[in-house]
Amino acid sequence: LGSHAAHIKAYTAILSFWHPTTYQAGAAYSLGDLTLEGDINYERWSDFELSVPRELRRLTPELDDALSYRLGLEYRLTSMKLWAGYQYTPTPLPEDMNGAHYLDADRHIFGIGLGTARTDRWHLLPKPLEISLGIQDKYLPKKTFRSAGTTYSLKGNVLCGFLSLRLPF
Repeated sequence: LGSHAAHIKAYTAILSFWHPTTYQAGAAYSLGDLTLEGDINYERWSDFELSVPRELRRLTPELDDALSYRLGLEYRLTSMKLWAGYQYTPTPLPEDMNGAHYLDADRHIFGIGLGTARTDRWHLLPKPLEISLGIQDKYLPKKTFRSAGTTYSLKGNVLCGFLSLRLPF
């Protein structure tokens, strides 16, 4: 292409999705057919190193440690289980991003689900088939970041669901 070629400075990074050192404690208490559960996590994001190209290390933000918690309950009916839960996870990203452009937000996660086990009428399966169905709403409240003279915000909802079929051996 000669003089018409584009000259683009590009960086390659191998991104790792490892989590930082996490300390966790949890407890559950059963009251007949109802079980209440809760746990708390302390994530050491301040000791975590993001995988970024060597040339961009100066733009890496200092991450904050995060304290998250989860609450859940399970109610057992004769042939079915009902689940509900809540989780709060704060973002480890600071408001001042030091020139970097990462996006994240605090997360409030609400979930409900149900599960049952069914025996097939022809007795072909060695054990009952377990069927689970759930839905989850991840609410991301508005988070504003400042980086390299630019201010930008993130907010929204992420709705997801699952269907699980499990055949124990």
